[in-house]
Amino acid sequence: NIDLNGIFSAGLEIDPSNTISFNSILLRSTTRAGLIQQGFVSEVAQIVQDVRSQWIERQAWMNQLTGSHLIDLFPENQVLDMTTIDWRVSYSTAQRDSKDQKDYRYVFNDTDQVFRISTNTSDGNKIGFGALDDTTWDGGIDVSQPMNFGGTFLVNANFGGAYTKTERVSDFLRFRFRPAPGFASNPDLREQVPEIIYGTTNIDPLGFKLEKDSSEAEAFSASIETQAGYFQLDAQVAPTLRFAAGVRYESGAQVSDSFARLTVFCVDVPVHQQPATCETNA
Repeated sequence: NIDLNGIFSAGLEIDPSNTISFNSILLRSTTRAGLIQQGFVSEVAQIVQDVRSQWIERQAWMNQLTGSHLIDLFPENQVLDMTTIDWRVSYSTAQRDSKDQKDYRYVFNDTDQVFRISTNTSDGNKIGFGALDDTTWDGGIDVSQPMNFGGTFLVNANFGGAYTKTERVSDFLRFRFRPAPGFASNPDLREQVPEIIYGTTNIDPLGFKLEKDSSEAEAFSASIETQAGYFQLDAQVAPTLRFAAGVRYESGAQVSDSFARLTVFCVDVPVHQQPATCETNA
């Protein structure tokens, strides 16, 4: 694990009644993991060894600008006291990148007591890449206006609003290694580590083939947008009686769209007949 964290904070006091502050936080984590699980699996009635390696990078970056103000908006009015205004604006991003995730399964052979990589295409033997990006905008304001009616009837009116929008783009692409012809009858090669079995020399039209193993639901973009507002009235009617009432409005919309990837298939032909024929599918 590799972690990197940072924080930055700054503030400006214009006067005792007006302040502005800025805060920024960065959180970053990188994980390199290797996992080997070995044991008897009752579903296949065999001893297997599942191997996974992955490299994942995560990052979150949060920034917020806030302000607090005490202002006399109505200096000539004897009823309205000083007005308090608090506001905030923030921008945040989050990313998760899976650079190279590999999953393999080896099956134990009772005859010669060795593990060999499985030839079953449903047992894993795949490689995947993924990325997720989040962006969030957020803002809000709160206003408090005290009112004094002769010192006996005190009223406090509070109102404000908020807006938030988050956008996300996520894509995960996974490929499966389809065994080459004669691979099942090649025990020496199947005993090797995946880097040798699926090396570049073995990936060709007569060897292993990479087949897409991802669904369209694993590639999507989405957003959620929220708008809200409120009004509250708080009154001290009598020394033993207080009245409070308020109303809040909120509207939200969420949209999610999956998208098809563009895949190009090329047919291998003899060199003297180049260029190759390609077909594009969406």
